[in-house]
Amino acid sequence: MATNTEKIDAILKIVQEIQTQNVVQALEIEDLQDCTKEHDADIDGNGNPGLKADMGMVKANLKLINWIGGIITAAVVLDAVSRLILLVH
Repeated sequence: MATNTEKIDAILKIVQEIQTQNVVQALEIEDLQDCTKEHDADIDGNGNPGLKADMGMVKANLKLINWIGGIITAAVVLDAVSRLILLVH
């Protein structure tokens, strides 16, 4: 049987390990926060067109492509419908 002193020593050892892990995790979190701040500056572009500006241009181009595709599709469908109407009459 372990004495009370041995049990207390074991508990104190576990608490010290937990405290050490907490300190290490806090340092890792701080490093990650610094890293995200650096990447935020890169995403914004550091005064130059960055990722946000590039994504804005891509979205605008995709909208234009969707409009063009829609117009072409509408033209093809209308042509097919007009040809069917001509065949029926």
